[in-house]
This record gives sequence, C-alpha cells and structure tokens, in this order.
Amino acid sequence: MKISVIIPTFNEEKIIEKCLRGIHNQTHEDWELIVVDGGSTDRTISLAEEQADQVIIDGIKNVGHSRNLGAMKASGEVFAFLDGDSIPSKTWLEKIEECFNSDDDIGAAGGPILPLSTKKLYRYAYWWPTSSVVKFCVNRFNFGWFSGTNAVYARTTFRKSGGFAEEFDFSEDILLSLRASKLTKVGYHHGLVYTSVRRLNTSGIHKVALFYLVNAPLTLLGRPINKYPKIR
Repeated sequence: MKISVIIPTFNEEKIIEKCLRGIHNQTHEDWELIVVDGGSTDRTISLAEEQADQVIIDGIKNVGHSRNLGAMKASGEVFAFLDGDSIPSKTWLEKIEECFNSDDDIGAAGGPILPLSTKKLYRYAYWWPTSSVVKFCVNRFNFGWFSGTNAVYARTTFRKSGGFAEEFDFSEDILLSLRASKLTKVGYHHGLVYTSVRRLNTSGIHKVALFYLVNAPLTLLGRPINKYPKIR
C-alpha cells in the first residue's frame, strides 16, 4: 500500500527536520512525502527540499487549501495528514496500513496524539480525547472526529468527501471527518504522533480547553469558530 504523507508548513524551521526524518525512519517503506508551505520566511522550505519528494509553495495561507493542494499532487492509495510541528512514531505508517488492511470498507481513520512534553496534565489533555474518546465514537457510532495532526483518508473517500473546507481557518479537519463518516466506515489506527505544545505554553491549557469545548458543538452544527488565535 502506497501512502502519501502530506504536511502543511509555515515557519517550522525549529522542528521540520525532525518531522521529516520521522517519515524516513518509518518501518513501512512504500510512501511519498509532500510538503506544502504557506509562505515561510525562515528556512522551512530549504530544509524541506532536502528530505521531501515534493515541496509545493502555496500562496494562500489557509491550512485546508494547503492540504487539498498536497492531495491533488499525491499518487498514493491513502493520504496521511501530519502537521509540520509534529513527529510520527516509527510504526505510524505501519499501523495505518494495518488498519486499512483489516477491513476493506474502512475509508478514513484517526489515531492517537501525544504532546512533545513530559507534563502529565498535557499528556492527559491529548491522550484522552484522541485515544479513548475518538476510539469509542468510531467503534460505537462510526463517528469520526479526526485531527489533521493524525488523520488518514483513502483516496476515493477523500475525493467523495470534498476534501478540506477552505472557507474555514479552523476545524476544517474535523468537518472533513464528519462528512467522511456519512459516506464510509471509519476506523481507528494505533500509529502514534507527537505534537508541539507551543499553543498550550503560550495560551495556557485552561484557555485552550475552553476554546475547544465551546467550538465542539458549533462544529457539529457546521459552524465552527473561524478565528483561531495566532501564535506565530
């Protein structure tokens, strides 16, 4: 199974090398790596060009547009989305393949996310919703709530679902997983991704948690908060 890894970036020079090296270190070997950059002013683009199969410059600073642009250029059977401030575990793609091979009806899947931090509160804040809650919703209700930090779509499902909603700057990833849930069977893979905690460090965990709690029901209604506080 060829997996296209699609990573949107913007000024990620501090971590992008580790992110991309994480793909090169995968136990699953059939992949391509596509980086879509939203106009970085640091060394992100040059660093990405050293490791990625394709580096695409996106003049529109919208993460949904960048992910869609990467998907347009992808040749894999499955599209795996990862953020530029995240690092996949070595078996990330292997676990994704196992999930899709376990059931031919699965067209989309999400997986666990942990913070790049040893703080117990931070780790619980990520692990509980992206592991326990998402897994329960998938298994009980065929309901996907997949973060773009660790979301996977079969090529056909991605096309039928319409891709990421480009009119939103936030929750475009969740909206796509909700649409996909209506079209296909969704799954849960066990490929772990570690992600940056800069937003928690900058805004504080209580403020971030409140934002997500308020936004969740609005997202279910198709009207998420469209202004996510900038941290870069």
